Amino acid sequence: MENKVQFGLSNVYYAEVTEQNGVTTYGKPFKGEGAVSMTATPTNTEVKFEADNNPNYFVNYANDGYTLELSMATISDEFKTKFLGYKMDKNGLIAEDTSSIAKPFALMFEVGGDAEAVRCIYYRCTAGRPTLAPKTGTTPEAQVVPVTVGKPADSQYSFAYCRKTENPTAYDEWYNTVQKFVEGV
Repeated sequence: MENKVQFGLSNVYYAEVTEQNGVTTYGKPFKGEGAVSMTATPTNTEVKFEADNNPNYFVNYANDGYTLELSMATISDEFKTKFLGYKMDKNGLIAEDTSSIAKPFALMFEVGGDAEAVRCIYYRCTAGRPTLAPKTGTTPEAQVVPVTVGKPADSQYSFAYCRKTENPTAYDEWYNTVQKFVEGV
């Protein structure tokens, strides 16, 4: 059943992405604690063709993925070391490596609704460094990570979602393994 409204962000998970020889594989998802909010903005390139004296003879928008802002209570050390290239030394000191290259990951999450929660995934994400904006006082401040979403090496699909009423098996297994979209099934 489709929701009339959506609200709430929870159950944020990440899974490592490995791409070799045009094949994408995913690691076991792990939970990110403290989901606050997420804003996903589609990125599109306008394609226009003029013909028959009509400047809009053909108009389309190329799907260039998304840019996200993921807001979490804190960005975990596990996320920073796996995907942002931070390093931990033998004494437990964690440092940002300015020469590192971000590693791709799948972003999984749940959005609540009036009828049922919907589980979602962006299949190939790359994150930038998180904000750090502490203030005097005891009011918590969320950290925001910029994320760029593209498509995996072996698929044209960048985003998918699942409702329990439509696919209970995939819904129940959602956070155990990455559920790939399979055309024509």
